Amino acid sequence: MNPDGQIVCRMANKAFERMFDMRRHAALGMHCEALLSIGTDTKAVRHLRTCFETGKVITFDWQYREAPHDRHFFLEFHPIATAGNKVTQVLASFTDRTREKAADRQRQHLETHDSLTGLPNRVLFADHVEQAVSSAERTLGKETALLIINVDRFKLINESMGHVSGDELLIAIGRRLLTCSRPDDTVARLASDEFAILMREIEDLDEALTVAARIHSEMSTVFLVSNQELFTSISIGIASTRTSGCDADTLLRDADFAMHQAKSRGGAHTEVYHDDLHRRARSLFRLENDLRKAVDREELELHYQPLIDLQSGSLMGFEALARWKHKDRGYVSPAEFIPLGRKPVSSFLSAAGRWARPAAS
Repeated sequence: MNPDGQIVCRMANKAFERMFDMRRHAALGMHCEALLSIGTDTKAVRHLRTCFETGKVITFDWQYREAPHDRHFFLEFHPIATAGNKVTQVLASFTDRTREKAADRQRQHLETHDSLTGLPNRVLFADHVEQAVSSAERTLGKETALLIINVDRFKLINESMGHVSGDELLIAIGRRLLTCSRPDDTVARLASDEFAILMREIEDLDEALTVAARIHSEMSTVFLVSNQELFTSISIGIASTRTSGCDADTLLRDADFAMHQAKSRGGAHTEVYHDDLHRRARSLFRLENDLRKAVDREELELHYQPLIDLQSGSLMGFEALARWKHKDRGYVSPAEFIPLGRKPVSSFLSAAGRWARPAAS
């Protein structure tokens, strides 16, 4: 190409003709802007002028907008002829990198999306949450809500119907969640049977509760999995920047905590995180820890309650009742500590790990 922008085309090769579907003689005399200013990308023309002005080799990535697909090139401009201190001709070298770019996009998609459902994965979702809570700090009167959604009895479904059927169910659930959410919401799959929805700039939690109700209704209808009708339910935990603050990790933790609370109610429930909920669970967690030590401390007592026949006044039998005399709290009501043996509260607290059921005696 010469300083006037005309293509001299003395050395155009067959690869150039294939790339641009153009015979060499057709390019001869064409103005470079006709070739390089495709669509709105005029970067190549600017770099060409810089090459003429500075006499330096210019390299850059360039996108050729050709319907129906864009093509990507690596371009090099080399000054090859000079007259005095001025560049009179520049050689352009095009390297087609369309396939490489497509492979890069595919790799990035696999790194940030769930391979089964195609939804964003935990990595991408966490990034979206970070952006949303940062934006929520700057948006007065609006809040961001996070819904953590867990499939009830999914392990049983997997074990009874097989993993292929389990995968079909997860795909179907992902699709239903997309139909239940708003267009601007982010729906993600975080783990095997756990999904999430990020709702940005909502007026109040009623909007999140409306979506949750819609999800429960949608999940209550039959699924057709491996040619079998299947019913399932989900548990939902909700947290918002208004209750949890503008911190992504805290928002995720609180929504997850609320979800476990919903599951503790037998599933098919929605629980909204609030401070009282957390304090109560923490109190139960401490009580559970103390209960584990109660036997060693000899704090458990056996009380006998007689059963009297009211007509004869005779002793008919007795009940043996467990009583716990806590070293600090005194007697703890059986209504408080007996349920701990049936469902360890520590299962609600992800940071605490899983505990074994206390041995009965």
